[in-house]
Amino acid sequence: MEKFVYKTKPLTAAAVGACAAYYGVVPWAGSGWFAVMVCAGLVCAALGKAFCSGPVFFAKANGEPAPRAARYAVILAVFSLCGFWTGGVRRIAADQKALFFVGQAKPGVTALSGVLLDDPRVSRSGRGLAALSLQWADGSLQGVRGAARTSARGTVTVLFPEGAIPRVKEFGRGSTVLVDGRFTEDNGLFIAKGVFVVMPPATLDRLRTAIRVACVEVFAPYRWGGFALALLIGIRDNLDSELAEQYQNAGVSHILALSGMHLAIISAVIAFLLKKPLGLKWSAAIGSLLIAGYIFLAGVMPSLERSGLMYFLGAAAVILGLPKDPLSTLCLSFLLQIVIRPESGTSLSFILSYGALAGILTMSGPLYNCMRRDLPPVIGTSLAASLAAFIATMSVTAGFFGTIRPVGILCGLLLGPLATVFMVGAMLFPAAPPFLRVVIDWGMGVLYVVQEKIAGAAGRVPPIEASLVPALLINAALIAGLIIASLVIIKKRFFIERLD
Repeated sequence: MEKFVYKTKPLTAAAVGACAAYYGVVPWAGSGWFAVMVCAGLVCAALGKAFCSGPVFFAKANGEPAPRAARYAVILAVFSLCGFWTGGVRRIAADQKALFFVGQAKPGVTALSGVLLDDPRVSRSGRGLAALSLQWADGSLQGVRGAARTSARGTVTVLFPEGAIPRVKEFGRGSTVLVDGRFTEDNGLFIAKGVFVVMPPATLDRLRTAIRVACVEVFAPYRWGGFALALLIGIRDNLDSELAEQYQNAGVSHILALSGMHLAIISAVIAFLLKKPLGLKWSAAIGSLLIAGYIFLAGVMPSLERSGLMYFLGAAAVILGLPKDPLSTLCLSFLLQIVIRPESGTSLSFILSYGALAGILTMSGPLYNCMRRDLPPVIGTSLAASLAAFIATMSVTAGFFGTIRPVGILCGLLLGPLATVFMVGAMLFPAAPPFLRVVIDWGMGVLYVVQEKIAGAAGRVPPIEASLVPALLINAALIAGLIIASLVIIKKRFFIERLD
């Protein structure tokens, strides 16, 4: 008889509590904040129990009675409250980091000085966008004649002029620059007219920029090169804008954004090369260093940070001989990321990345149980994962974009494996001898055209108009139905095996 083992998931409860505070109940107002925390903790405990602890009333583990539901509720409530407090504190810290600077109004600013936090991304208009960590701001102060300079803090997105992009990209991330211009009317974007590189980046950042430039020189001459650069190291300047729009319309733009899928492919290649000669623990340790180097090369972005944290936690578990649980690892990654970089939690890629993977880990199993009799395992597991990710992120996409694209469920099933093969071919291409490059070039060209055709066909399917509230109601109904169906299926399996 199969043993059903259900363990408490305190990290899950803590992460759910942190989400509730970070995204919903900040800042706390009045003296009733403790009551809000208690209510949120109880709700999170109930959700955590439903998702993670399973049907404790009719399951036994290793012949011992299952823990009482009250014990689960107390443990999960405590961790939920701790997570709730952590999420609220880090959201306040994120909001404070988003402050511009003290002592000067934005409309009077005519110049900014700071350090580039990322490489400029070229827009369709030819201009570049990059985040600037502020040091100084020049402009006019109210009641003061002439120009004035004040220290500044925070991060501002700068729109660079087209003519300055090659020079700024040559120096790259870590450069100290001075830009003159003005803020837009809503004070959200600084439009630069002139750019001056005050100080070049550190040696390590210069090495990173040189490697990225060398990668562009290798791939740019080929038609599929821009797509390879986007998938491998996140450079989208050479990507066909029409293809990027097709992927967006098809609901699979996540394939182009560096995230867990891309890191999983790279880590799989590393494991394939290192595991046999070095062993499991040494391959995990050296693989962690290589993944850290890859993240540094590609650039720090929320979705890639999440994937990297999960990889490092998994590698630590292998090295230390600890059990691995994907959902707990995901929750711990979320807690660590909002503690270390609280401002990253406000980005859309962060929300979609964690939401999609959380949906896959919690809902793909029950979904597969509902369709396992009608579909072969290979198709059923992939379809269940795609459905779970769509359900988990549906309300987010509806709230941000006003539409949802169900066609992405099926389109992702086709484009995901093709993108995997494409990435492996792109990694092999630079090291291949000239005669083999011709073969790889032909194969990559075929893959590129096939993906382009599939994305183009799926992109022509009209989206469904949706707003946040209806999407949330549908989400709640789907998740509730899935929980009930999962519990019923497990209960039936348990009693059937008890009879056997």
